[in-house]
Amino acid sequence: IGSAWAGRSGAGGGGNGSGGNGSGGADGDSARSGAKGALSGEERLLALAEAQRMNTDVRRRIFVALMGADDYVDAHTRLTRLRLAKGQQPEMVRVLLECCGQEGVFNRFYALLAARLCESHREVRFGMTFAFWDAFKQLAELSLHRAANTAKLLANLVHMDAVPITCLKVVHWSAPSQRTIFFWQVFFVELLAAPQAAVHKACAPLLDPHSAEVR
Repeated sequence: IGSAWAGRSGAGGGGNGSGGNGSGGADGDSARSGAKGALSGEERLLALAEAQRMNTDVRRRIFVALMGADDYVDAHTRLTRLRLAKGQQPEMVRVLLECCGQEGVFNRFYALLAARLCESHREVRFGMTFAFWDAFKQLAELSLHRAANTAKLLANLVHMDAVPITCLKVVHWSAPSQRTIFFWQVFFVELLAAPQAAVHKACAPLLDPHSAEVR
């Protein structure tokens, strides 16, 4: 996915690739198209990792595996081969959300990869929910593109049954900021654009009386 992806500078935090890394056209490829520059692929990606403040060896290894992949299936294979300890696996979530947030437009590659990781790694599934809970607390501070990308990622993971819709139980809906309103508008538009059967299945837990606070 690599050398064409330089991320976005600094703390600004901040489309829709189809199916995998390479199948979504120019937008779908923008994040990982470049491990082929003057430097070797891995050197180039390590330089990008440093530039994006991947400040631990584990995060740099995850970043290189993620950005050097041909598509989300290859990325999953590369990440699995890292054989991270259970305590290290949530780092995959942090790196994935950071990379997704820095894309100029949403790239569905990240949703497909995240869903696959949630299916194969229990710690990632839990870590994904906790990561979104942290994101909910910071919505007012997110840049526009990061808010949109994160909202679309969450919506895709909810309708793919990778993250439960009950993760919204921690959201405080009173007195939202303008950026928070924007985030949830993007989330619900993206969620409701999914196939109807998937939306119904994702929202079924809301019928449980224990989910009344989410409704």
